[in-house]
Amino acid sequence: MSGFVDRLAALRPLLPGRAARRSRDGEARPEPAPAVPELARLHALWTAWRGAAPLPHRWSINPLELGFCLANLALVDIEPETRRPRYRLVGTGLVDLWGRELRGRYIDQVYRFPVRREVLNAYRRVMASGEPLYGERIFNLGFRRLGYHRLMLPFTDGSAGGGDGRRVDLVMLAIYPTDRRIRRVDDWRELAEDPRPRPGFFPQGPGGAARLAGTRPPVSGS
Repeated sequence: MSGFVDRLAALRPLLPGRAARRSRDGEARPEPAPAVPELARLHALWTAWRGAAPLPHRWSINPLELGFCLANLALVDIEPETRRPRYRLVGTGLVDLWGRELRGRYIDQVYRFPVRREVLNAYRRVMASGEPLYGERIFNLGFRRLGYHRLMLPFTDGSAGGGDGRRVDLVMLAIYPTDRRIRRVDDWRELAEDPRPRPGFFPQGPGGAARLAGTRPPVSGS
């Protein structure tokens, strides 16, 4: 089953939203525009935590403000010397969605090629830019178009080599399936093989997100 789920990570991210902002190197970059209300709210929190600093400090993360999305969150350490990303904490929902425990494991040990390449490239982009990265991945699987929304948010810890507050030392990862009925690993295959109408499908765009904002979030992890 893990191979089936791995396929869902193989699509290249789409970056909706064209509003430009200045990154740390002065280059204009697209502002992420998550279609999922929880991801938009999380991005707003990250912006508030950052304030006028180049990056928010990891200790600015307040778990009391994250109750609406804790199950869908993971914290990924970026090792100081090797710059390898490693799962530090993984929400129980992401473990259920992926079908395996990820805490303490390196990203390059979890995924197979070419998924591993895409995931590592995403982390490298976040580390290099110091900016959030939002992606939407959709697959045609059986009778369904299934996938997930992913938001990656960079943080610093101000340690050696990152004392200027510009080096990314931690990435906060949030994932929501496009279909709110997906809560565990087996749901991917069951929905893909079910030809019946799909009332739980998460429509793309802000309008669709608003219509489902009151539903219970999936218990759902890259």
